[in-house]
Amino acid sequence: MTMEWEHLVDDTCTTVRLPFGLSAPREARLAMAAELSAARVRPAVIEDASLVLSEIVSNGIEHGQANDSGELEVSWCLREDHVLLSVVDSGQAITFGPREWSDHALGGRGLAIVDAICRNWAVETKKGLRVTAQLDFADAGRT
Repeated sequence: MTMEWEHLVDDTCTTVRLPFGLSAPREARLAMAAELSAARVRPAVIEDASLVLSEIVSNGIEHGQANDSGELEVSWCLREDHVLLSVVDSGQAITFGPREWSDHALGGRGLAIVDAICRNWAVETKKGLRVTAQLDFADAGRT
């Protein structure tokens, strides 16, 4: 299921700009997990959030484009009952969403994973390409 919402930037959000490269998913995961752990977020939430963030950052690297500084933007926003995960690159999407995949395919499962784990996710194309996913704390660890 997809839905659109405004990306909120406030005191509960962290935004990092990472070099546009293969190390970005790992760097994003480690930074976010450390912050969520320090905020005493449940391990199951951190594990699911790490998987989702890794998938959307990886998609940005594989299918997107770096900004003029050679980076992409990664954000996470801790809310009372959920975390928002967001990645912005300078690419454009013509079609976007989970695709059918075979058991033998080496890739193509990223957004299907995001769709299965998250309550909502959305794509915005106003300034580059932003993918934002909402992971509810109550749903973490169930898939």
